[in-house]
Amino acid sequence: MVYVHLKSISERISDLVDVVYTVPSHLTSYQLSLLLGISNALDLSVRGFIDANVAALANAAAPGSYTVLDIQPNQTVITDLDVADQVTRKGAELVPNIGSNNIYHACARHIANSFVRQTRFDPLHDSLCEQHLMDALPRWVDESAFNKDLYCSLEYNDEVIRAVVASSDIKKIIAHNLSPLESRLKVGRTVAFCRDSKIFVNSSGLFAEHQNIPVNAVLDGVCDNLRFNH
Repeated sequence: MVYVHLKSISERISDLVDVVYTVPSHLTSYQLSLLLGISNALDLSVRGFIDANVAALANAAAPGSYTVLDIQPNQTVITDLDVADQVTRKGAELVPNIGSNNIYHACARHIANSFVRQTRFDPLHDSLCEQHLMDALPRWVDESAFNKDLYCSLEYNDEVIRAVVASSDIKKIIAHNLSPLESRLKVGRTVAFCRDSKIFVNSSGLFAEHQNIPVNAVLDGVCDNLRFNH
């Protein structure tokens, strides 16, 4: 799959000379060597690998000690980094079974139960309606950070069905899923989150003091590094 994916990308890019990969902090040397081997098979000239979190903080963080929480679909990656004259990765830990899929599925079930109680309609009984609910979930979770109630609406058979969900219930679900991460954080480090992760963090009530990493921080960090080394 990686081979086919990279082949498709390389064929769409003209005059490809050197390749620089931004990679997750938790990838092992073995995994990186596999990626390098696949690239060689595609005749891609790999200039190097850059840790995505290192690149992001190089461009977006003031000097200090940071912990980046990357909440992925089925796991969370915790990365400790120090920012001074340069960014140094101190360590990375992969935490399985704490991820966005579990959070979204729990929120979906709670919202579906609210529809059942208020309208006697179960949005999870129909695959298309369930997909509409799942598509709307990221927006509803994001809104729960700023509104007392969520006004959820779904279309079914040309009818709009509505339910009201307390944002506090969504926050409790998120906090329940993310609270095990707190014990893994080191004291004295600023917690930082990328765009997708901050949706849950803003809505959880956990990690009261944290910093959001700008959307383009990784790309900006890589480009600045390449310009500096030229």
